[in-house]
Amino acid sequence: MTNPPPAPSFYDKRLPHLELVWSPKKMRGFLQTLAVPRLFPREHLRDASVLSMEYHPGRRCVSHHGLLFESGAAAWVVVSFAKDDRLKHTAAEHYGAGTEKQALYLADQRCLIEVFPHDLELPSLARVLQRETFEGLLRPYTAETLEPRILSYRPQTACVIACAPRRALPAFALKVMHGNSAAARLVSVSDVLRARLDDGRFVIPRAYAVESEPTVALMEYMTGDPLAIALLGAADTRRQEAIVTLAAEALHALHGVPAGGLARDRRDLSDLIDYTDRRNDRLLLASPELAARADRLLALLRDWQEAHVPHQVADTLLHGDLKASQFLVEDSRIALVDLDSARQGDPAVDLGNFMADLRREAAWAGQDWRALGGRFLQEYARLAHDPGVVPRALFAEACSLVRMAVRSFRHDLHTFGSSKRSMPDRLLAAAAECVAALPS
Repeated sequence: MTNPPPAPSFYDKRLPHLELVWSPKKMRGFLQTLAVPRLFPREHLRDASVLSMEYHPGRRCVSHHGLLFESGAAAWVVVSFAKDDRLKHTAAEHYGAGTEKQALYLADQRCLIEVFPHDLELPSLARVLQRETFEGLLRPYTAETLEPRILSYRPQTACVIACAPRRALPAFALKVMHGNSAAARLVSVSDVLRARLDDGRFVIPRAYAVESEPTVALMEYMTGDPLAIALLGAADTRRQEAIVTLAAEALHALHGVPAGGLARDRRDLSDLIDYTDRRNDRLLLASPELAARADRLLALLRDWQEAHVPHQVADTLLHGDLKASQFLVEDSRIALVDLDSARQGDPAVDLGNFMADLRREAAWAGQDWRALGGRFLQEYARLAHDPGVVPRALFAEACSLVRMAVRSFRHDLHTFGSSKRSMPDRLLAAAAECVAALPS
């Protein structure tokens, strides 16, 4: 019998009901007693599992749960705890009469429970998944009857829906996003990059605007394995090196596209460390020890930045949120997806974020891909004829690892305990290794 993870050794006085999130037994009892009778009146809860979560110390916690009922039926719910009663007012505006089985606000716990696909920050989601709306969105592009299938869901942020014939690969994917501008930006970036870069070896998925739903983009579905899966399935080291070399070539091609008109936002290395610093400040409320370790690394990084990073670096078009999972590999072809965060700035930002994420993926998989990260960086620097990008990318990698450690704590609160093998600890150790390796 597997023992449950230890409860986190902290107490967030602004969110006193957080213990429900990391205790499966307490969460089941909470949902069965207060939520299921009102949201699922004919059901009895058998099990509730945490699918994902996002914790903002002292402010809010949003957790996504899979429910299994005694009848065999299943459902998803999103449980949001807030520091005050703002969710009460937001829910009252969003959920009116006739929505009793879509959401429930519990005043004593300052908690909102929403039944998927209802999401107060993604109001288009439930509408898009209605059969009539779903078919109407696809009708201009295909005569086939397609079925919706959820590929990924990040509560209150985004949902990606595959549009597939029965028992066949999807033809399209719908991305429902928070905010009206993200979909339009994704479409415009996709159009320009396809015209400049799509040569059969490096592929950018086509994206289409959905006029009736400004927060929704319709995209060509891309086949292929996420880069980390491709590395795990590679026959030998030679194939692994070929995969990261292909990724470096693709990123260099992306960075070569003029950013003017495509990306108004800008990000450089100062933004990267400032952003990480702000995120870490909030962590002080929940885990002072973890926050102090991150602070020490950030102080060393600021000192190195002041001494070694030039004040002026030529901007390029950036992916803006580059992770290993956004490269899809199929034989000698590579596709780059999720371009809705495109911006301009120092190319080292993309490089460092990718290498840090590759370390994180390796940690989850029990692998050591540091040499592959180095191969990726050296190949990019060779193509760019810019040896100066290497130390800046290593600096960005260390910053990104600290940020990922803080983020991992916020996303894995339900498994975080005193173990020194926790993901935040492993990521901070990797960041310290990167800082020690920075050229003096």
